[in-house]
Amino acid sequence: MYRFVASLVLAVLLAGGAACTKVTFRPLNPASSYEPTSEVKMFRNFPDLPYEEIGTLRAVGGNKDKLLKNIRKQAMKIGAQALVIKPTAERSNEYVSRRQGPEFGKKEYIMEAVALRFKPANK
Repeated sequence: MYRFVASLVLAVLLAGGAACTKVTFRPLNPASSYEPTSEVKMFRNFPDLPYEEIGTLRAVGGNKDKLLKNIRKQAMKIGAQALVIKPTAERSNEYVSRRQGPEFGKKEYIMEAVALRFKPANK
């Protein structure tokens, strides 16, 4: 009975954790700050326009769509005008999966993006 209750509690905690998405921002220059933006352009590669890198955003969670949504939201808060999305990594908790069974294994995705601000065009 104790093992069943412990397994149930663990399953609930893992399910709750999979729904959470934590986004962290690591600025290149901590002294710089920018006004929030209302729009963020998305790129897979660095654009051909003049830009300045302002930092890196990293999100970890169980749903790729939520990761991207939360990275965009955080990017607007920090004043990014564009993001270069890096390939998404995947990891799982093999220890829990081996010990409790595959239904308790937790799969997480790690998404990173470089936040950019465009430089004014030279006239």
